[in-house]
Order: sequence, then structure tokens, then C-alpha cells
Amino acid sequence: MAATNHLELVKLVLSSYGGQSHRDQIQHALVPEVIRDDWKKWWEAAKRELKKDGHFQVPLKKTEPIIYQMKEVSLQDRLLENFAPPKV
Repeated sequence: MAATNHLELVKLVLSSYGGQSHRDQIQHALVPEVIRDDWKKWWEAAKRELKKDGHFQVPLKKTEPIIYQMKEVSLQDRLLENFAPPKV
């Protein structure tokens, strides 16, 4: 699964943490038992896929958690949300 289906593996880890987790927690859960080789290379490939998939919220800051959401949000809606004025 780690080699062929990054999204399902990350989804599984996130579900074990209640639907959201920080990058460090994901790394701790997978290395070295599941991912024995280059974590950084694996994570960069997985992160690209997560950003394209509408089920995952991947923050720009490392201090914020990655979130899995059941309902898929389109890329257009995610981009518009970033430019919307704050709700008062």
C-alpha cells in the first residue's frame, strides 16, 4: 500500500488520529515499520497527491494538521475559500 496507494495509507493513519494529524505524527506512525526507505521522497510524492485530492486539507504551515474530510471539496472551491473575505 505504501508504494502504490499513498492516499489510502495516509487516510488510514489520519483515521487512527481522529481524522487529522500533523506531518510528524504521520512520519512516526509509518517509519520504519511501513516506509523503510527515503521518507522525504515518499512524503513529497504523497503530499502532491493529497493536495490534488479534494478529501484532504494540506496546510501551508507544518504546525497545522492535515485533515481528512468525508465530503470532497473541489480545487476551485478550496482556492475561492482562501480568497474569501473573513466572516464577521
